[in-house]
This record gives sequence, structure tokens and C-alpha cells, in this order.
Amino acid sequence: MDPSTAPDASASTLMRDQNYVTAMSHFYRGELGRIMIWRQRLDATTTWAITTSTIFTVAFTLREVPHLIFFFKLAIVAVMLWIEARRYRFYDAFRARVPMLEAHFFVPMLM
Repeated sequence: MDPSTAPDASASTLMRDQNYVTAMSHFYRGELGRIMIWRQRLDATTTWAITTSTIFTVAFTLREVPHLIFFFKLAIVAVMLWIEARRYRFYDAFRARVPMLEAHFFVPMLM
């Protein structure tokens, strides 16, 4: 093994500490759970935005429906997009932690 790519001695002793390995394993599991929850929240927002699009179907079907319903629909979609953009920002932060844990914890531990 090339000495320039070998992890330092403190990292190798830390990887042998059972408490550290257990804590990091639970942290990794927690991050995966958090990603799944945020992904479900994103999917729910998208589903609601698509569901409210049925307003267009009703508006185009019935002559009695006022045209202001289109602006109401646009406002609903704008709010849903704002919520989804905010949620995606947090999801992206959580999603970035998992590859970092995989690269900097599991790879050195398995080496």
C-alpha cells in the first residue's frame, strides 16, 4: 500500500473504537431515514400541485366557471413550487451527507 494514500494513525485507531463505529453507523442510518422522509415530503408537494391542476379541467369543461379560477390556480401552484423549493434545499443538504459518510467512514473502515 502506498504510504501517501494510507490513512493516518489517528484515523485507523478511531476506526477500531467500537463506540465510534456504532455511533457513526446509527448516524448513517438516521441520515438515510431523514432522506426518505424529505423525499416523501417532496413527493407529496408535487402530488398536491398536480392534483390542483384538475381546476383547469373543471374550468374548461363548464361555461359557468369564472376565469378568475385560473389566477387562483396559478397562485396555488406558485405556493406549491415555493414550498417544494424550500423543502428541496433541506433535502439536498441531507442528501450530501450520505456520500460523504460513505466515502470518509465506510471506505477507510473497510480498508
